[in-house]
Formats: sequence, structure tokens, C-alpha cells
Amino acid sequence: MHPAPSPTTRPHRALSLLVAVTSLALVFGSAAAPAFAASDEPTAPTSATTATTPRDDDASTAPVEETQAGVAAAGTALSTISGSVVDPQGKPAGDGIYIKLMIQDAASGNWSWLPDLVTAPRNGSYTLNNVPAGAYRLGLQDFLGLPVPAATVFWPNSATVDEASDIEVLAGTALTGMDFVLTLGATVAGQVDARNAAGALRPLPSGVQVVATVYEKNRGVWNKRADRLSARVNGTAGYTLTGLPAGTYRIGFSDSADGTGLYREQFWPGKSSVTDATSFTVVAGEKKTAFNATMILKSKTVPAPTVKRISGADRYSTSVELSQSRFSPDNLRGITVYIATGVNYPDALAAAPAATREYGPLLLTLPTSLPAVVKAEIKRLKPAKIVVVGGKAAVSESVFSDLKSLSGNVIRVSGADRFETGRKVVTQAFGTEVTSAYIATGLNYPDALSASAAAGSSRVPVILVNGNAQSVDSATKALIVKLKAKNLTLVGGTSAISAGLATSLKSIAAVDRLSGSDRFETSRQVNKAAIQTRSDVYFATGFQFADALAGAAIAGSHGAPLYVVPSGCVPASIKADLNTYAATSVTLIGGKSALGAGVETLSACK
Repeated sequence: MHPAPSPTTRPHRALSLLVAVTSLALVFGSAAAPAFAASDEPTAPTSATTATTPRDDDASTAPVEETQAGVAAAGTALSTISGSVVDPQGKPAGDGIYIKLMIQDAASGNWSWLPDLVTAPRNGSYTLNNVPAGAYRLGLQDFLGLPVPAATVFWPNSATVDEASDIEVLAGTALTGMDFVLTLGATVAGQVDARNAAGALRPLPSGVQVVATVYEKNRGVWNKRADRLSARVNGTAGYTLTGLPAGTYRIGFSDSADGTGLYREQFWPGKSSVTDATSFTVVAGEKKTAFNATMILKSKTVPAPTVKRISGADRYSTSVELSQSRFSPDNLRGITVYIATGVNYPDALAAAPAATREYGPLLLTLPTSLPAVVKAEIKRLKPAKIVVVGGKAAVSESVFSDLKSLSGNVIRVSGADRFETGRKVVTQAFGTEVTSAYIATGLNYPDALSASAAAGSSRVPVILVNGNAQSVDSATKALIVKLKAKNLTLVGGTSAISAGLATSLKSIAAVDRLSGSDRFETSRQVNKAAIQTRSDVYFATGFQFADALAGAAIAGSHGAPLYVVPSGCVPASIKADLNTYAATSVTLIGGKSALGAGVETLSACK
């Protein structure tokens, strides 16, 4: 141990050390990690044996340290910090503890990790090596703890970094005895939803990242905890803040760190400032719930979404561009590629949700030859399996042979007609149990394509039927029973799926119907029912099948809606849905001959 240096020789940047406990034996387990960073006002360091209460220092008069964070000046010997961590019963904490060094920027006061200074203790003992000389504060935070996390604590035994004692490390020395005894932390959880531009309540839009942050009162003012104890809201699963020391707190909710988000900052329960918020108190090991929030848009005028286009020279290269937009080089493991003819739609209508279910794209081919661009894409994807949809008239034996040269596992799924092929595709991809299924006519493509992305997002199939039939055929009935589908959604009006067929299906499962005045409104109704919140939306023309067919597999894999729209404008009801979704991105599938300038500018149909 060493005497404290005088304030005039103290480095300008104060340092804080954090012990992050990620798994603790017996008492503690694992959970999701909140983001955090430590922060305190600089105070004069003392020795570890003579630590004193921090005092307000004006560090601005101290000389600026010229070395980079975590890098000692040339010729300066590095040091070590070590100690023990035990649970409340005095037993050594388990493996998985990480010790990290943090540095404070003198200008902003923000803390950041030094990524090169990390150690993993074993059996309750830790040693942090290569520590530059300087003033530190040492903290322990369990950010992966379940069922009962450890409370955050700062050495020697403080709930906040401001109340902690400074320690000093001198060059080339070993600082020992920096020990911790774990205490139980409290847990606070809740749900967060939002109101759209019309004021309607709905789940948080996907892509909006709201963070719940703990505030505490320090010197009479409510501020974020210096360790930035926080947790991201995980959609409808809500958030969970763990490791709170016993104390009194408030909670804030924000979708941006700098105030530039779409939503106003909120404070529980429904207040616009932390001053007006309600405090709550937790004790060691306590679990509190229902700390909920509703995010409110700053403006009822939602910013117009950005519009981008995915297209190729033809439908085959467009299917490749779609594949490349979804499957980047870092997520190419275990892919199943579906292959269907790009000349006609009947065999392929059930393939898009199947491709989504089996984690892969739907690529299009000519009946008698595999386009070079498609072949190159399959080589890039290195698929574990290739599924060819349709008989030899749809995808020839020569194309099948070319595909076998690209993968050791190539199968063909086909039947006597489009309906049997569709049933076999469903069986191949979905096995024997799903919660629900879409029913669409196989006599035309718009309704089935509208259902495909919605089905893919829910990982359920589209079953093709003869919509003119007055009762369900035995093969389709057997498939539904085999799948154990409890709910069936009919897509299209009675001109697409007859009333008699609907009545017959009700003898197998619960049935509802989604339909509109035309193919575009039917598409809208399907998307509204399946996907309540999404920041990215896809458009494809409703007047040809190829782009929507390949696009449905990609949109479904993202959980995003795919609308079929006219070639020159966007129906007013669909445009209104973009505001309801608070959509930030619209992706057009296909070239300008498929979706023209009016769609690109999101111009409403007259």
C-alpha cells in the first residue's frame, strides 16, 4: 500500500475498475446483461488500508496524462490488482467472473471500457494484470445473474460509486486484498408499449430500441446511476433490471441516448420528467414487476420512410438479389435453398413460407437451364440442402443434375397437380405439428402470395386448395389433421374460396376469413392481422407473381409485411398503414417496370 499522491500530481483521468460477475455458485445463476458504465467525480486517492470518504476535487488543475487509455508511458512498469469474491455463505464465487478496467474522459465525464484489460477469475480469486499506475475505484456488478443476481457494490462496501473509496496503484506494485462479499440484488421488471400517430395503443414497433434506466438521488438531484444500470426492452417480453442494491430509485425510458429518438422520454409512472416521477424502494433479493411505460411520439407527423429497391436484370437475378440482402457471409450456416420455376406459379405458391421455415431463400430457375447468376448464388450460400419444388416439366432433370453438383443433398418435392405438390411441400418443411395454417386458392396467385410472407413470419404453412370446390377434399383434410392445426385462416372472399368449402373446413378446425374488395385490400387485411408492428415493409407488384414469390420468403424471414400493390401508386389504405406501423423503411421488389415512380415516391392512388 502507498500514500496518496498530492492533487497536483494526480493523473487528469480518473479510472474505475469493475468486476462483472457472470455466474455465481449455488446462490446465483444467469440472466440477460444490462448495459452499464461506471462514473464518479474525481477524488483524491488514498491507500487501500486508509481509504477515506470521497471529497469534491477540482481535477481541472491537474496535469493531463499524455498516454492512451490502458497504455502506460514508455518505460513505466505495470501493476496488478487482486482479491477474492465469495457468496453470502462465504463460499468462493464460481467461474465466469470478468474484471474490466474503465476510464473516464475528463471533458465529458463519460466512462468507457478498456477492452485490453480483462481477466477471468477462478474459484473466487481474481488478478488483474498490466494495470497502469493511477487512481481507481473498484466495483462488482453481476450482469448475468439468475435466479437471484448479486447486487452491485463498490469497494469497500458502497451501493454507489460516489460513496466508494479511491484506491491507488503505483507503478510496478501488486495491490492485494481487494475483496468482496456478495449480497443479493433486487430485480425490477415491466412492459413497454407505444401509441402510434393516431393515438392508438400498440406494441413497440420492431427496430425501436427503448432502454429502461435506473435513476438515483445524489446530492439532492435525481440522475442516472453512475454505473448506468439499464436494460433494453425486448419487444412484448418487456425488460428486466437486475442487481439493484437495496435503496430507493426511479426508472426512465428512452429510445435514444441523445434525445433524437421518435418518442418522448418517459418516467414511471407516465411522467415526462424524472422530477415528477414516483420513487420506489427495494430490499435485498426483492423482485418487483409492473413498472410499465407507454412511449408517446414526439410528433404526430411520422417521418416519411426511406424507400429502397431490390431488383436485378430479370426475375432470376432479382431472386438472387433478395437472397443476398438476407444471407450475408456471416450467417451462411445450415441454409436450405428452395428452387422453383420462374415461368409459372402453381407449383411454387407453397414454397415461400417453407423456405422461411427451413432458413433459406427461394431462388427461381428456367425450366430447362439453371441461370448462371442463380448457380453462382447457390455456390456462395453453400447450402446444406436444396429442395426442388415441382415435377420435371417445371424443373427439368438437367437442372436437377446441375443442382446435385452444388450440394450433396438435393431432393425433389412434387405431386400429380399443384395441390398435391403444395401439400408435399408443407409436409416436407413443417412436419406434423403447427399452431395454425393459411388456406388460399391455388387457382390464382395474389391471395396465396399475400399470405406467404405473413405465414413465413409466423412459421406456419400456406395450404393450397381448389377454391371453387364446395367441400374439403380428403387429402387436404388429412394434412390439416396431421399438422394438428387448430386455427385456419382463409385468404380471399367467397369468389376465391367458396362458402361451402369454408363450412366444410369448420368441421376440422376454427376458421376465420381475411378478404378485401380487391387483391390489394386483401393483402392489407392479411398483413394487419398477422403483423401488428414492424418498421420495415416490402412492396411487390400484384400483377405478376415472380417478384412477390421470391420476396415473400425474405420478408417472412424478417417478420415483415409484404404488400402487393399496383404498379404506379400505393393504395391510400396501405399508405395509412405505413404510419400505423411507424415504418422507417419500404423495400420495393422488382424494377421500375414492375413498380414505377409513383410507388417509389409513395404516391397515393386516386
